[in-house]
Amino acid sequence: MAFGVWHLFFSENSEATYTDPMTLISAVPSRSFFPRGFLWDEGFHQQLIGLWNVDISLEIISSWLNNMDSDGWIAREQILGDEARSRVPSKFQIQKPHIANPPTMFSAIYGLYNRYVLQTVSNLAGEAASIEDKADYVDNDCLSQLSVNVDGSTDIVKDDDAVNNEAYKECISDKNKRNEENQKKVETFLSDNYDRLTRHFNWYLKTQLSPLSDNFNGNNNKDIYRWRGRTPNHNLPSGLDDYPRFKNVTDYEGHVDIQCWMIKLYDTVSKFSKLVGNKDNEADEYGKRRDLLYNQLISDFWDSNVNAFQDFAYFKDDNYKTKHWANHIGCVSSFPLFLNILPIDCDKLPYLLEQLSNNETGIWSDYGLRSLSAGDKLYGKGENYWRSPIWVNLNYL
Repeated sequence: MAFGVWHLFFSENSEATYTDPMTLISAVPSRSFFPRGFLWDEGFHQQLIGLWNVDISLEIISSWLNNMDSDGWIAREQILGDEARSRVPSKFQIQKPHIANPPTMFSAIYGLYNRYVLQTVSNLAGEAASIEDKADYVDNDCLSQLSVNVDGSTDIVKDDDAVNNEAYKECISDKNKRNEENQKKVETFLSDNYDRLTRHFNWYLKTQLSPLSDNFNGNNNKDIYRWRGRTPNHNLPSGLDDYPRFKNVTDYEGHVDIQCWMIKLYDTVSKFSKLVGNKDNEADEYGKRRDLLYNQLISDFWDSNVNAFQDFAYFKDDNYKTKHWANHIGCVSSFPLFLNILPIDCDKLPYLLEQLSNNETGIWSDYGLRSLSAGDKLYGKGENYWRSPIWVNLNYL
């Protein structure tokens, strides 16, 4: 992954005009075939790179934030320069400021926040000490280092011996110091970039909110979200390109995956707000909106006919009176589980676990979770990009 990071500097083609020169540091999917940054891919990349090097990860994330416009939009594909554009079909080059991508960058930032602000090694050691003797806390990373000799041979060091080993104590001390340094870096990053992050967050709220939210059919549906810019055969903004949605395209749709992403986004920004000074009121408001979106997920996206979360739509044919369900079991219907949206006592959870674990009607396989159920009539059909393949990023979730 680290060798896939590179630096791009040129202009972007946005709405048929070129932007001023932009710079980007990105772990691109493929230098030869996809020589450009992808916003939602980057979020997954940084969850890995952030484990390895906090400074590099924060620099990459900052380079994406630097390419945000005044409205909070970040182009989902960063195709910078003639060489990169020569590998991209012209129909995909123009980036439109109402087209989104899953907000995985927030997940990457939250991963750093969770690791270095909430759960440092010293905090973990302190928790262990509050339960038992602090000497009983053993760090596996430091323990493994004690087992390697200078000549490369290995010895077995028992857990109960480790805490009395000077090298082990030194390792713990160094690790705590690094984590304290990383904690300060992450806290500084969040403080310095809070306004930009909330601007980007608010852009999602403004651009991806469905017209279903505006007292549609007399129902006071608030905060129903859908991906703008999908076509009959593709929903590129979702990142799940050819995953089956509806053949007819209408604005009056609700999409399970983005509804879950927005719940997660509200929750994440709420946590960031608590870290930044004098933002408690904002944190509380974000928390209330998160709960509202969750209630909408349960009430509006659950199809009791198939006991699954489903995309839905209203069409002009019957004057938008009938609610139509997508009726597909796959990664989209599993997003409330993937993003840890559901509480453990939710009555929908057993159904999702069954869909997850069933090899015939669900998405289970011996090699990982499929993108679409093997029992679906569209399984393996068409481009077969998100209609059966096992994708490591969703299995990671």
